[in-house]
Amino acid sequence: MDDVDKKQVIGLLRTVLESLDPHVIVDYRLTAIAPEARALMLTLGGSPLPAAGAVRVAKNVPGAFELSYLFQGEQPVEQLDSLGRTIKPLAVKTRQLDYFGQEDLKERIIRLPAIASVTLCLNGKPQLLRHVNYYFGSTHAHAKEAFGSAENRSTPIWRQVAIRGAEELVCWTKAPLRNAEIARRAATLRGSRYRAFIRNLAKTPHFHQKYDGAWLVMDRLRSAGDNGEYLYDYLDRERPDINAWFVLQKGGPEWDRLKSRGFRLIDFRSIEHLVALQCAAVVASSQLDVEMEQPVPKNFYRRSQRPWRFVYLQHGVLQHNLAHWFNGKDIDLLTTASVDEHESIVADGTTYKLTTDSVTLTGFPRYDAAARAGAKHPFGQRSIILVAPTWRNSLFLPKSAFGAQRRLKEPFLHTEYGRKWMGFLCHPDLEQFAAQSGAQVVYLPHPNLRGNAPEVSYPDHVQVIESTPDTIELMSRARVTVTDYSSIFFDAALAKSRVVFFQFDQDSFLNGGHTYLPGRWDYAQDGFGPVESSVDGAIAQTICAYSASASDWPGVYDERVARTIPLTDGSAAERITDEIEAKFLS
Repeated sequence: MDDVDKKQVIGLLRTVLESLDPHVIVDYRLTAIAPEARALMLTLGGSPLPAAGAVRVAKNVPGAFELSYLFQGEQPVEQLDSLGRTIKPLAVKTRQLDYFGQEDLKERIIRLPAIASVTLCLNGKPQLLRHVNYYFGSTHAHAKEAFGSAENRSTPIWRQVAIRGAEELVCWTKAPLRNAEIARRAATLRGSRYRAFIRNLAKTPHFHQKYDGAWLVMDRLRSAGDNGEYLYDYLDRERPDINAWFVLQKGGPEWDRLKSRGFRLIDFRSIEHLVALQCAAVVASSQLDVEMEQPVPKNFYRRSQRPWRFVYLQHGVLQHNLAHWFNGKDIDLLTTASVDEHESIVADGTTYKLTTDSVTLTGFPRYDAAARAGAKHPFGQRSIILVAPTWRNSLFLPKSAFGAQRRLKEPFLHTEYGRKWMGFLCHPDLEQFAAQSGAQVVYLPHPNLRGNAPEVSYPDHVQVIESTPDTIELMSRARVTVTDYSSIFFDAALAKSRVVFFQFDQDSFLNGGHTYLPGRWDYAQDGFGPVESSVDGAIAQTICAYSASASDWPGVYDERVARTIPLTDGSAAERITDEIEAKFLS
């Protein structure tokens, strides 16, 4: 929606909500409504927020205490005390709640040092601190059952003993049983026993000594080569005092490659991994999928609270707004590489919940490696045209299981994405130019697309990489990198490859058609190369980028690279390590 549409939506909502009694909004329970949205309904309806429920303890783990509250209109006067002494916050932020551009309701986020107790007063009034989430409780009390279930009250003791015996039998033997309820209880019991086994195993001297205070580093489930691998490599070389391990799904060339380099590997979701998670101090990953941020359910841990801090190393610089995704993740520390990117996350009025206390500008270890590799290959000696587009969320079915690879909804060539990129790769002008100039056209499908288009055949002048290559080395030998929205173009530019953007679906992609929403980044104003929307235009720009002399290629692109990514001094991994130790381990 554009701003006019959004304003109209807000106006219509006001008209409806102003005619509702606020108790209707507070008491409604037929379907789930997020407390944040319920508070917005009250606000748009002209009603104040309830006296209790709009303040919460958002996080309370050692070294990270966070309060947040919702407020209408002007920000109230805050007063924070602990045992009679005034507290100075570590970081504060006013977050924009991104509902159709509304500005009536906002959220205040306050990060505090480790304290025993805290009192918050707003405009002089003490606030009730509620844990976990905001809550606007019903005005009608509902009585709870004072005793056990009706089944337990009426079932004879001998039958209860028989049922429990059947549960135990099915739990240990997995014997088939027609009684679905007993089978369900047995499965629950089996899971509880297994979790207890893992927790007890972690306490044994062998495993406790092996994984105590460990840093578990990873990239993707089945591949590495990203910021996780480069951070681990630094820890292995320079910080042997840190108990670092690399997590990866066992099997395949990536496991063998890292094993041959001496990496201390843990198979993802193996018993070793489950035990290590009980003892670890840090989990750091370049990916934010649920498998990395929440590798096991919380009930695997003692008191259902993970003992480690999650550090999101990121895969690349944020060009778009991912607040709707980030805000649902429990990120303790996020690393950034760009000044603009950093500001778009932590600044007042942005939609991210992350604050200056949990976001740090360090640079990326992978970018350091790209800059070093690029310096080894003079531009005039390069011959690769690397084609590396990102994926599209709308093309895929949901995951069939935890950790499973997603599959396409329809055949690759039936999609606009497949037709456009195959049109680029099979274009006769590209084939002719490759034959005349000796250029090598290399197609690097996104990992989500590898193995998803077995029916596609490629022309002879295109080399397809279906495995996980050394992308840094590949980009350092690329003369031109053609992509759409993938953050790989940052690596390419740092490796001194020229960049061309082929964006045939910009309107839909940047406005909700993928996992992104529009952010501060503008490809025409901020990008590192020309932007084209047609196949013919992208081919022409690719040939121009390959053939142009240094004086003919616009110098503004190099200027943008230097301004956007200032930290490529080779010390990103060291800075990240120092930040983790200072924030979590000091």
